[in-house]
Amino acid sequence: MPTNPILPITNLNEQEQKYLDKILYEQNHGSQDTFKHLVNAVYEEMPVDMDEFISSKDYLNLKTFGPNVDSGIYPKIKDILWEIDQPNIREAYLCMGRGSGKSYFCSILLARSVYRLMCLRNPQQYLRLSPGSPIYAINLSVNQEQAKKVIFSELVERLNGSKWFEKKYKARVFDVEFPKNITALSGHSSSRAFLGYNIVSGVLDEASHFLDNAYRCVAQELLDAIKGSMLTRFPHDYKLVVISSPLDPGDVMIEWINDVKKNGQPFQLRESVNVAGI
Repeated sequence: MPTNPILPITNLNEQEQKYLDKILYEQNHGSQDTFKHLVNAVYEEMPVDMDEFISSKDYLNLKTFGPNVDSGIYPKIKDILWEIDQPNIREAYLCMGRGSGKSYFCSILLARSVYRLMCLRNPQQYLRLSPGSPIYAINLSVNQEQAKKVIFSELVERLNGSKWFEKKYKARVFDVEFPKNITALSGHSSSRAFLGYNIVSGVLDEASHFLDNAYRCVAQELLDAIKGSMLTRFPHDYKLVVISSPLDPGDVMIEWINDVKKNGQPFQLRESVNVAGI
C-alpha cells in the first residue's frame, strides 16, 4: 500500500485547482494568505507537534527520563511516538517487551488521536461523514480487565494531568466522551461490536496474545477486520498501531513486521531505532 497516499492533481475539481494555483502563486511571491485562510477554515486550533504535545505543560506535561529525571517517558519511546505521528504513516507494527510501558504508550496514542480530531472545526465534515456522526479512537486489549486498565489507569491519568483537556471529557468504564461526538473506546479481543463504528485511529495492544475461548489466535482476524473498516471509511486519514511482545520466533507479530519490511516501508527513527511502518 502507498506510504503517502496523495491524490493526483487531476482528481481536483475546478474550484480546488484554482485554490491550489493561487496558493502556489502566493508562495512564489512571499505570501500565504490563501493557505492561511484554508487552514483557518479547517482547523479551530492548529495542532502542535508530538514533541510539544507530550512535553509541554499546556498538554500532557510528561517529563523525559534523564540524569536528573527518574520518572516519565523514555527518549526512544518519545521518538517512536513522533515517527508514528507523521502524516505519511498510516500503520506501524512494534515489538515491545514486557515491562516496556505499552499501556502508557497506548494512552498517549489515544490522547493524541482525540486531540487532533478536536482541533478540527468539524471533524465529521473533514472525514466526509454525515453531520454529527460519532467518531472513535479505539484501543483493543487482550481481555476486559486490560481494556478497563488502559482507560482508567492510563488514559484518564493523561487527561487529568493536561490543562488542554481540562473540562473537555467525561470518563466512563470503558470509554471517554469528548466534544464534537468523539469517543476514546477501549475494547477487548472477544468483542466484535466495535467493527461497525467509525474508527479513525486504533491501537491493538498485545496483539500476539489475542486468543478465543479455544485458545486459538484471532489476531489476524481482528487485524483484517479493523484495517478493512478503516480503509473503507478513511483511506487517507486512518492511523493503525499494532503493539505486542512476541510469544515465539514464529509469532504472528514477527510475520506482520517481516511482511511490512518486504512490502511496506520500514522507517528510521531519529535515534536509529528500526521500526516497521507503512
